[in-house]
Amino acid sequence: MQIEQLQEVLSIADRRAIVKKLKALGYGDCARDKKYRDFLLPVIFNSDEQSTDWTENAKGDRHFKAYIFTNVTGAERTTFIVLETNSIDKDNDISRSLAIDILFKE
Repeated sequence: MQIEQLQEVLSIADRRAIVKKLKALGYGDCARDKKYRDFLLPVIFNSDEQSTDWTENAKGDRHFKAYIFTNVTGAERTTFIVLETNSIDKDNDISRSLAIDILFKE
């Protein structure tokens, strides 16, 4: 997947719908996969990375950012996508992490 396509997927601006779309595009959920559920996160995060811009939902209470990781040691032919979902507290001008989803495609 190219970063531009991933940015377009983020425009859905709903965590479940984004994950569903990525699965429809052939990505699997690392947490549910026997091969990747115990794969070390530092190995993924220390590989080649591209990231999208933050995308806010219509309510303004959530925003999303995604990363593409390639050339991962031990999974060189696998592409990983990390989806970060944060809540926005406009009253206190802060953003808090709500969820991180990690998907893969071999």
